[in-house]
Amino acid sequence: MKQYIYNLGQLFTNVAKKHANDVAIQLTSGDKILYVELDELSNRLAWFMREKGVGLRDVVVILNNKSFMSYALMIACLKIGAIYCNLDPKSPTERFNRMLSTCKPKLLFFANAFGDTVVESSFQPENSVNYEQFEFCQQVDLKSSLFWETN
Repeated sequence: MKQYIYNLGQLFTNVAKKHANDVAIQLTSGDKILYVELDELSNRLAWFMREKGVGLRDVVVILNNKSFMSYALMIACLKIGAIYCNLDPKSPTERFNRMLSTCKPKLLFFANAFGDTVVESSFQPENSVNYEQFEFCQQVDLKSSLFWETN
């Protein structure tokens, strides 16, 4: 019997297992990340978000800088059933605040370069995470090596 894939996060994990040592993303700088690495990073982020209380249908805002971390955050949201909203950190503060008030995120992720955008926003700083300070994610205790147990 064929396994039913009910979640894009689960599908990504299956693809990552099949193509573990293949390049998943190559940035214009030439930096590369393998599927196995991207899957592990997204698992760590998914567990981190769950520990922060993010779950099904909660909104997570990502100030996207098109880094490996940004992509891993999107995949992590898919894995836990959270909704992600990519925002342009260069947006005017008024628009940024309007977007935050509309989507009411449970958590906001940003990079060092965008810290000022978060500070100027109406969002509560205790609910924001600088994703360039990777220690927050390294300390997460992985319950298993894979977020999804697949056959």
